[in-house]
Amino acid sequence: MPGKQLDSDSVDWQQLRLTEQGGFAGLLRGAELRASELDSKLAQRVATLLGKARAGAGSQADYPDGQTLSLEVQTTAGPWTAHFDCADLPEAVDELKGLLTLKPMKPG
Repeated sequence: MPGKQLDSDSVDWQQLRLTEQGGFAGLLRGAELRASELDSKLAQRVATLLGKARAGAGSQADYPDGQTLSLEVQTTAGPWTAHFDCADLPEAVDELKGLLTLKPMKPG
């Protein structure tokens, strides 16, 4: 049914971290977000996006200079990680990325 949210479409999350890396220049940047820092409506939207992202997770880029996006999520059921090719991000992951400001990170 259009517009109806299924329980399987959301994740009971506490914290997430997005890390983008790779490419010709060896890009490394990322951001973290905690559910406790958001209003309930935005936290629920992120939960829905995480559910869709987890279902659409693929493999990392397997070509020279490929860029990948890693998503690490802490939930009440335990942590999980998913990886995506930045050249073909699922819509939910692209929206999650748009909610965050990715900042340069130091390697290691």
